[in-house]
Amino acid sequence: MDYSPLTYKFKQKDGSEVSMSQYFSQRYRINLRDKQPLLFVNQREGRIYLPSQLCNEASLPDNFTRDTYKMRQLQ
Repeated sequence: MDYSPLTYKFKQKDGSEVSMSQYFSQRYRINLRDKQPLLFVNQREGRIYLPSQLCNEASLPDNFTRDTYKMRQLQ
């Protein structure tokens, strides 16, 4: 809950710094709500932040977690 699209900034390939809100506006013409929390995914290299506005809830079938092979693939 520490970051929002307005406060989270990152460096682009050209070395310039841009907020997530500016990036999505310029690149995809999507105006993000500035006060929404960002969701994060832990990766080996660090965290990846996602705008919650663009995430959709996904559900797994009830019996999915019982299948150890599928669970290993998912991880």
